[in-house]
Parts: sequence; structure tokens; C-alpha cells
Amino acid sequence: MAGWISLGAAVGILLVILWYLRVVGHFFERLEALHVEEFEALGRPKLGFQFGDPRYRNAMRYIRSRAFASLNDTVLGAHYRLLKRLEATALLASAVLLIAAAMG
Repeated sequence: MAGWISLGAAVGILLVILWYLRVVGHFFERLEALHVEEFEALGRPKLGFQFGDPRYRNAMRYIRSRAFASLNDTVLGAHYRLLKRLEATALLASAVLLIAAAMG
């Protein structure tokens, strides 16, 4: 039983990560389309395998600090709230995975 729970939690975590990356990509696309100055100031971040790139790290700090709030863009706010829910979901699924692994 614990094996199935572990598998389900692992698949759930993977799906949440993929959804998270998709929402971050939409966030960047909206910045690029409607808030060009902010997008340029962040170094034109793109979603991809640039996790070590300072532009990506700076853009994620920008999102997490809610620096975009001054733009009064409700869609960016909705993306932010969804990202926070996805982070919480990933943490919960990780806890389930750890508990299932401990159960053997």
C-alpha cells in the first residue's frame, strides 16, 4: 500500500512542478507583452533550463517579493496566487511521500 502512495505522491509532485513551470512561463509572457519596461529591467527572463542564470533567479525573486504589485495587473496577481498554491501542494505531496517511505 505504501508503495502505491509513494508512486502517487511522486507523480503528483512531478505534475505540480510541470504546472508551476507553465504558470511561471505565462507570468514572463505577460510581463513581456504588457509591461515591457519591467521585463527589460529583469533582463528578459525566459523559462527554460537556465536555473543557474541570474536572470531567472532575479525574476523568481521579483515574483516572490510581489514587486509586480505596483503594476496593478490582476492577471499577474492571479498567477502569483496560483504559484503559491502549487508550492503548498508540492510541499504536502512531499510530506506524503516521506511518510509513505518511512512506513516502508
